[in-house]
Amino acid sequence: LSATIPLAIVAEPLAAHLDTMNGQAGRPELPDLARPEAAGGLALFVRLRRVLTALAADRPLVLVLDDLHLADRASWDLIAYLGRVPPAAPVLVLAAARVAPLSDDAEFTRTVGALIRDRLAAELRLQPLTQSQVGELVRRSVESPDPDLVDWIYRRGRGNPLLTVAMLRELPGGVTPGTPARTGAS
Repeated sequence: LSATIPLAIVAEPLAAHLDTMNGQAGRPELPDLARPEAAGGLALFVRLRRVLTALAADRPLVLVLDDLHLADRASWDLIAYLGRVPPAAPVLVLAAARVAPLSDDAEFTRTVGALIRDRLAAELRLQPLTQSQVGELVRRSVESPDPDLVDWIYRRGRGNPLLTVAMLRELPGGVTPGTPARTGAS
């Protein structure tokens, strides 16, 4: 959806946040992104920057953009614009993307590379969990787990935290790491 609707990856979290502010004085209005000029452009970027500034006027704002590898070109252009012309209030844009789908994308490489090179952004590459870390998650979820369970989950999930947690939830009784350990995992 984000790659087909201009700026959807940015507009969706902003709209959800603005919906929680219904009736509040000073609530900024999100520009109409269904109009043809919403595909990008300086005037729209300036309006979105003003919305972010207004939202962060009283307290810092964190705009979390997940799955940025699915974003359209206008979203990438907006992120580059906000990096170079930041809102006049404390706003942190936290973007998460899978590197593999983007490694061959010249637009992504150029946009992110320029922001990092100019020290307007920082890259943090998350590494897979180690077998020891997977073991710790399993031990927090299952009382006295079979060592083969740790090995099996590690091999199947390849250290991917999302897959590891999903597999733990699929165990009989469905567990969530961090909740009290349960017994009977075979």
